[in-house]
Amino acid sequence: VFGAVDTLIGDYTKSGGFVPDARSRISDELSRLTRRMDDMTARLAVRRQALQQQFTAADLAMSRLNSQSSALSSFSSNLSL
Repeated sequence: VFGAVDTLIGDYTKSGGFVPDARSRISDELSRLTRRMDDMTARLAVRRQALQQQFTAADLAMSRLNSQSSALSSFSSNLSL
């Protein structure tokens, strides 16, 4: 009985057996997921930079429009006098 159990355990744990093979697959999957996360992080950094530039440009445009609006309001009120 113990010999059969020992053989079964040996089959599971020997090189190329179930346990080492499962560890190898898990390690490969972990490496693949790590690469995907790194790629996504890099893409997100590029996207964030682009969005920050767009926000800065929009903020500057709004500031200029507000300045023009104030100038036009001032000009309009001066014409009314």
